[in-house]
Amino acid sequence: MMGKRLGRGLCLGSILILLLGGTAWSASLDGLALYAKECASCHGKDGRGSPEGTGLTVPLPDFTDCSSNSSASTSDWTDIITNGSTFTGLSDQMPAFGEVLGPEEIRTVLKYVRNFCREEGWPSGDLNFHKTLFTSKAFPENEAVLKQEFIKGKKGMREWTTTLSHEQRLGARGEWELSLPYIVKETRGKTTAGPGDLSLEYKHVLSTHTEKRALTAAALEVVFPSGDRDRGLGDGTFTFEPSFLSGIALRQFVFQNQIQAVLPLNEDRAERQMRYRVAGSYVTSLLKRDLVPSLEVEFRHNLQGESNEVLLLTPQLYTGLRFRGHVALRIGAQIPIAGTDPFHYRIGAALVWEYLEGGLWW
Repeated sequence: MMGKRLGRGLCLGSILILLLGGTAWSASLDGLALYAKECASCHGKDGRGSPEGTGLTVPLPDFTDCSSNSSASTSDWTDIITNGSTFTGLSDQMPAFGEVLGPEEIRTVLKYVRNFCREEGWPSGDLNFHKTLFTSKAFPENEAVLKQEFIKGKKGMREWTTTLSHEQRLGARGEWELSLPYIVKETRGKTTAGPGDLSLEYKHVLSTHTEKRALTAAALEVVFPSGDRDRGLGDGTFTFEPSFLSGIALRQFVFQNQIQAVLPLNEDRAERQMRYRVAGSYVTSLLKRDLVPSLEVEFRHNLQGESNEVLLLTPQLYTGLRFRGHVALRIGAQIPIAGTDPFHYRIGAALVWEYLEGGLWW
């Protein structure tokens, strides 16, 4: 929604709304004066938009809509204010204000505009860290993800899994996600293929600290036995997977954590496990389209029978495919480095599309 409305350029206010982190109405006189001078002619005193007589040919955003005004980071929109919307490949109807407003004036008017959102609880886009291959992120998102994995297993086993996931926000802090895998497995010259186990997840943000750039969340994923267990395409039992998620940014480094329990109803068909994942990323630039190298570490511990443990390492690289970075690719390799090897190696790639930010091709 944000990218579709805001991302087409407009006036200074079109992008300012996306920076919202606070919710208290505490507008200063300077902020009010700057907004009235630079933004109100297009977006109205109430922030809802005044397109008549402006000559604009693109939709104007509603600054009071908290779902759109909280979804982008401060740095993203400060860059657009300074350089204009063509800086991200959008409409040229949003001019550059870098020679009109100084850094302090930009911060002041941002503080004023973001308070058009009167609802509490919306996490700031400054906490929307890059998604990694296996560690779930705590920030709620509107995304479509196409993930491809290849596993080189033992005794000549090879497996290709294509998973399509849809993620959609619910209110200020919630998100639901639906995922369906399609599996092709080759074992000793025999190939089987078909849909795997469908999963449905709900995630809820527990706490946010915008200034410290940290947040926490909890999630519950339910895996349905929709795959054919007899053909090796599913576990054949309902599985519940509760998780605790967190993320924090320390200068240019971002650390994301997931603690997950795997609890099948039928323990004869699937193992009970604990999984601990930590992902570290080095953010080379504040632009979403730039390269971001990451490293994930995962430790798995079996909770039943023999205590099979494994330590997995996943180096990977993220890059934006579209100029604005709303379509991106992440690719990496997962390697067991200690414990009982579940496979020789896994290659993973994920195509991530923030579908409310724009189309796949623009």
